[in-house]
Parts: sequence; C-alpha cells; structure tokens
Amino acid sequence: MTDRLLTRPQVADRFQITARHLADLEKEHSIPILKAGRAVRYDTAAILQLEAAIRCPSRSPATAPVALGKSSGPLPGSASGILTQRSREEVARITQRLGGKVKP
Repeated sequence: MTDRLLTRPQVADRFQITARHLADLEKEHSIPILKAGRAVRYDTAAILQLEAAIRCPSRSPATAPVALGKSSGPLPGSASGILTQRSREEVARITQRLGGKVKP
C-alpha cells in the first residue's frame, strides 16, 4: 500500500475547514476513516468520499447543462438526462482515480 495516510488536522487544512467540522462530516456522511484508539487517519478512499460528500453543484454560466441525448433524447431544458460539463469531468476524474473500477 503506497497511499500516504493523513491525520484529521492535515485533511481539515486541505479542505480549509476546522477539525471539529471534519469530525461532524465523518459522522453525517459515514466517511470510512481508519481509527485505532484516538488516532484517526484518512486514506485516498476516505478523502474521495469526503470530497464527493461536500461537493456543491455550481449554478454559474461556466457550467451550463449539456444534453446527453440527440433529438430523440431529453430536451435541453429538461432535468432528466442532463449533466453539467463539470459533472462529467468530475465523474471521469473520480473514475480514473479508482482505476476505472466503478459499479454500474
């Protein structure tokens, strides 16, 4: 295992939040931390899950919705079948980090 384990203060600093808020997020979103007694560590899987849990979709014009289908698919203004370009990039990035192993 070559992943570097991070402490709670290191992860909190990385996300620019307090260690207490991070502990609350762990409980709220069931983040898979590594714990031995009072020592808490985060591996890559925990950080990815934490990142996904706190991600807030942007409504800025730079992330305008992109229709997935053609004329037979959903209309560009409909909610079903539409991902933002940023969402597509995020899914691709996480899939790549996981080595392309994603459940269908």
